[in-house]
Amino acid sequence: DATVKAEEAEEKSLRQQAIARFERFLSKYPGDQRWSPDAIFRLAELYFERANDDYLAAAQASQKAGGETAPPTPDYGKTVELYRQLIERFPKYRLADGAYYLLGYCLGEMNKEAEARQTYLALVCGNRYKVNDPPPPPVASKGRGVQSPYSDCVPLKLDSRFVPEAWTRIGEYHFDYNELDQAIAAYSQVLKYRDSPYFDKALYKLAWSYYRADRYLDAIRRFDELVLFADRGKSQSGKEGSDLRAEAVQYLGISFSERDWNGDGTDDPETGLSRLESFYRNREREPHVREIYQRLGDIYFDQTEYLKATEAYKRMLARFPYAPDNPKVQDRIILAFERLRTFDQALKEAELDGLQQAVQLRRQPRRH
Repeated sequence: DATVKAEEAEEKSLRQQAIARFERFLSKYPGDQRWSPDAIFRLAELYFERANDDYLAAAQASQKAGGETAPPTPDYGKTVELYRQLIERFPKYRLADGAYYLLGYCLGEMNKEAEARQTYLALVCGNRYKVNDPPPPPVASKGRGVQSPYSDCVPLKLDSRFVPEAWTRIGEYHFDYNELDQAIAAYSQVLKYRDSPYFDKALYKLAWSYYRADRYLDAIRRFDELVLFADRGKSQSGKEGSDLRAEAVQYLGISFSERDWNGDGTDDPETGLSRLESFYRNREREPHVREIYQRLGDIYFDQTEYLKATEAYKRMLARFPYAPDNPKVQDRIILAFERLRTFDQALKEAELDGLQQAVQLRRQPRRH
């Protein structure tokens, strides 16, 4: 559209004029304590906007080329340089926490992950980490419950709105490099900020970190906490409390179904169903508990462990006899016994719910 293109061209022209004015000001007043920090911060933002436009144009050109060229990487070098200057020369600047956050973000987008993590750590743990310190190499850890490396951290600014997101991003870097102890420590820091939009993501990734560390009970506790958090949010607002709820329910079922919780290489005597019942004892009235029973049964069913599936389904029907979709669950029980080739038992189950005719129809050979 010609109008849109004209507006974009005008916006770029005005931005370039603003860049020129800030550059002239800073060349004349590089160290003014009152005005120079604001000028540097704003110029860094303008450089970012210009570089981002260039990156989007390059990405679009790469797509049009059908992927024949390597996807571009954004170059926020000028922005990074200015934020580093601002942090070093004006450490008490009122928006210093924003400069740290944006510096870390730009470095991450440029695939300089170690430097980005170091910057975020300087923001959330300023008493121990500095932006310009060389970032340590990643060291894999198994997440077996060592003392948190971040327990004594003090953020650069106590009320900074960037702290929860920064801790989440630090957790992501550790998680991606299989540094599970550090990931658990970083994600745990976010749980102090229940009103943060990053709370549910950090809680989910904390549970995932425990799961990867084979700490299944800890994983279950955190996945369960996320489901409760999501359900409370929905009851209060009428909207979904977390987009991660369904995955949390799924991994609750998966965690309960794991055979070897003590890591000795053999199946434990306790079953997934017995663990589930122990964990949710006296909590049956909570709306999500029935879902976990069903998910456990479904997981066993999909793994062709049909007998375990029927045990989970039957226990669920006994505990929640008035749920509206119980007939569908009964149908799964029948199908499981058919897969086990125990047709007599399948017929008995059908009689329990008036589904004998359905079983007989299923056993009839299909006509082609």
